[in-house]
Formats: sequence, C-alpha cells, structure tokens
Amino acid sequence: DYRLQDDMNGIEVIASIQDKLKKDIPAALITAEIAPDLLIEAQSKGLTVINKPIEPFKLKTYLETIL
Repeated sequence: DYRLQDDMNGIEVIASIQDKLKKDIPAALITAEIAPDLLIEAQSKGLTVINKPIEPFKLKTYLETIL
C-alpha cells in the first residue's frame, strides 16, 4: 500500500527492504492513490502500480507473472 503509518509510504518500505537484501525483489504498489506524481515516482523505481480495489484473480495472475 502507499499510505502507511509513521509517515512512511510503500515506495520507501520496498526500497528499504531491497537495500537491506542488497538486491531487487519483485514488488508492486497496490493503492487507491491516483496522483500522477505518485505513479511517476513508483514507475521510476521500477514498481508496478496496481489500483485498488483489485480482484483476487487479477492479483493471482500478477503474482504468477513475477514469480
């Protein structure tokens, strides 16, 4: 998700995890946010943005493609 507690966002959390692992990991940002600057930031980090609500079948299909 994009909006998280403690003034963190999903993009920052994904980047932090990747930094700690010292490698890129498959990740997507699932969010209801539609602000253009958010989409640009996520895409610049190589993240797929999936808009909420997401149907379970679509999520399953996405996960199968990245794994």
